[in-house]
Amino acid sequence: MKSKGRRSVQERVVDAIVAVTGRNEEDVTLDAVLSTDLAIVEIDLVEMVMLLEDEFDFAIDEDAADAWRHVRDVVRYLEKQIGEEDRQP
Repeated sequence: MKSKGRRSVQERVVDAIVAVTGRNEEDVTLDAVLSTDLAIVEIDLVEMVMLLEDEFDFAIDEDAADAWRHVRDVVRYLEKQIGEEDRQP
């Protein structure tokens, strides 16, 4: 994954999904469904959570991660956890 710098939560989530799935960044939209559009299965989700925990430096609730359906859900969860105000619609 790229350096943390001043990248948005969305950019960092996209990087994690690309790293896990090998998909193109253009495929990872906020409305993309993790299971169908991006073909993320349980083991991919576990790997993605581990990458995001390292990226954001906190533990992600397993039940919350299991409830993620869209990329938007991941971004919103992380923004809420870190208290970021510039949320995506």
